[in-house]
Amino acid sequence: MQAYQSPWMTEDHAIFRDSVRKFVDAEFVPNRERWIEQKRMDPEFWRKAGEVGMLCPDVPTEYGGAGVDFGFDVIVYEEMQRSCISSFGNAIQSIVAHYLLVYGTEEQKHRWLPKMATGET
Repeated sequence: MQAYQSPWMTEDHAIFRDSVRKFVDAEFVPNRERWIEQKRMDPEFWRKAGEVGMLCPDVPTEYGGAGVDFGFDVIVYEEMQRSCISSFGNAIQSIVAHYLLVYGTEEQKHRWLPKMATGET
């Protein structure tokens, strides 16, 4: 029996889901309890999450994102939920990134969005 797949999912979404799942299992799950105890995640985790495209994937490429559809954000949220984490801060990044896209100056967009997408900020 094949697992349910949302009708909006494409092959690119499925490939991304697989990479996010592997990343979460390898980098997040083993550190989850320690991060809960210390009340923060290690900064290196954010950079690694940025490297695999988990941060701000739907931000346009001109501002450092992957320029993909919001489904890629949804996949990150779903995979984090699968690991019993409702949010790891990506929701905040997503909200702030979209405010910058709509209301930010070009200088602000070029200054902050690439850093958000890479986990530098």
